[in-house]
Amino acid sequence: MHLGDVLEPLKCLSEALAYGEPLFDAAFKLALSYSPLVIAGARLPVVLKLPLGLKALCPLDMLLETWRNILHVFYCGDYEQIPGFTPRKGWIVVDVGAYLGLYTLRAAKLVGKEGLVVAVEPLERSFKLLAANVRLNGLRNVAALRRCVASKEGVRKLYVPERLVNATLVRGYAEAMGGVRRAIKAQAVTLPDILKRVEPVDLLKLDVEGAEIEILESSKSWIKPSRVRRVVVEVHTDVASPRSVASILEEEGYEVAIYLPEGAPAQAIVYGAEALAGL
Repeated sequence: MHLGDVLEPLKCLSEALAYGEPLFDAAFKLALSYSPLVIAGARLPVVLKLPLGLKALCPLDMLLETWRNILHVFYCGDYEQIPGFTPRKGWIVVDVGAYLGLYTLRAAKLVGKEGLVVAVEPLERSFKLLAANVRLNGLRNVAALRRCVASKEGVRKLYVPERLVNATLVRGYAEAMGGVRRAIKAQAVTLPDILKRVEPVDLLKLDVEGAEIEILESSKSWIKPSRVRRVVVEVHTDVASPRSVASILEEEGYEVAIYLPEGAPAQAIVYGAEALAGL
């Protein structure tokens, strides 16, 4: 085992405690991280406890990336730093780049049975876990779609590095995330194709691992505050500029704010709404 592999769970523990994850939950994940099954890359699933009375199925070989995603969604609140961006009862939320569904679960719980969450994820394994997590929590207000979102319909190539959470349309981003392990074909849809089915959308969350500019540029004629009231975009700054993302949204009538998550120098979160102060 490399030194980095030994230290990474300890770094996760330090972040977890700093962000307020309960000690027992963090210690449980730490203990799992050093189990021989995790070290061997076993795919044995475990159930992890989440806030809001939720839980998530997570394979052991995806434990660390899932742990970090839990912190990102539930404890750091990176998608909810601006007032008015926490999902509310009755909202329609579209989660593009849903991964295992952690944000989907949170949003579905908050919008309640009167609301709807559309979760979009292209990778087969991640999508199956997303669907399983929706079922595990008994959520009936989630529509899951196994598709890749791109600038046009058709078949696109997805580049998959070691960690599935970093699968991307952008080869350079996958290379920066440890190299391309494999490339797969995925059926692509456009963002407007998804949004127009459920408009007006209260909140669009976009986390597409470096493809954010391609997707937003191709959707400019459609994404407006009257159709999509709030937009939150995770920007991967090694391949995309937060200012460029913000400019696209500003051109379409959004007031924007950029948040730089502490401890994540390669990420930024861009928020957009017609009037941020009025949310």
